[in-house]
Amino acid sequence: MKNLLLVILGAMCCACSNDNRIFDIETKLNLKPRASIELVGEKLPIDALGGYGIKVFDTLLVVTTNASDHFRDVYGLKSYSLLTEILIKGRSKNEFLFAGYNGQSSKENECMNLYIHDLNKNVFWKYNLTESVKQNMDVGEIICKLPGRYQGAYYLSPDVFCYRTTESGDGCSYIIKNMKENRVIEEFRVMSFKGKSREIEIPISSYITKDNHVVICYSRNIDQLMFIDINKRTKISVSTSEECPTWSKLEEEFRNAPKIYYDYVAATEQEIYALYKGNPDCFEIHCFSQTGDFLKRMLLKEKIMSFDIAGSVIYGMTDDEEIFKYEI
Repeated sequence: MKNLLLVILGAMCCACSNDNRIFDIETKLNLKPRASIELVGEKLPIDALGGYGIKVFDTLLVVTTNASDHFRDVYGLKSYSLLTEILIKGRSKNEFLFAGYNGQSSKENECMNLYIHDLNKNVFWKYNLTESVKQNMDVGEIICKLPGRYQGAYYLSPDVFCYRTTESGDGCSYIIKNMKENRVIEEFRVMSFKGKSREIEIPISSYITKDNHVVICYSRNIDQLMFIDINKRTKISVSTSEECPTWSKLEEEFRNAPKIYYDYVAATEQEIYALYKGNPDCFEIHCFSQTGDFLKRMLLKEKIMSFDIAGSVIYGMTDDEEIFKYEI
């Protein structure tokens, strides 16, 4: 009888823990890196005024800007000069009300194409970055129009998309759906709201690996990452914390000042890189495999707010709009 009570008590504790956890999945906790290295930054002579996000494509550095008339500035990584301004803001046919880029690109006929989601026009663009720089004007085509406003959307094929949905009081999921047939192919539960206080609101972000296989889900206030493998239809969660992040712990943090953990993500075809701000001594970039192995921890002296990786080089931008280059 005593053993039976222990089993029942343990099951109840587990259920309570499941109701209170933020990400709706068992998490690999207390991960340790296979290697730790300190990155030495080289400041580049680029004046990225108004910039706050960066991406690298071959020899082009694309900077997200707060300019009033366009969404991105393009700099040359050989000349370090401003080449052009792209993604012009406006309501006209070839203008943009929103220019969301979450890692999807392809190279065809020596041209780099970006898949841009205009959330406010409900369309996906296949945007020719190479020709846009050459011609000093936006070059691309709308490849599909979505039937509604879809957050965090990814283009998988002309008819199939992956997007995030949130149900009030229930949770957050990623859906793979055939829009033409109006058929849900797969649903991945990401976050449960069972233990969530109504007063707590946290941002949810995502990015995708360059092979379009794995969607990375994260929130800057949670010491945790989730990887959704679209092809294998599996999901895993990883954390460097010793304890699973829960709504009760997060609510306690919010009573004081919310902590920031993973705040920006980049990816290659095989590896996932995440900017980690949970170390009070320095910023870090954590490198994971798609299967959740903690491969490298990289320490930075500079307090960058965004970054990207190109081969063996990381480019990072600071709050002061300075851009640094790091050899891995």
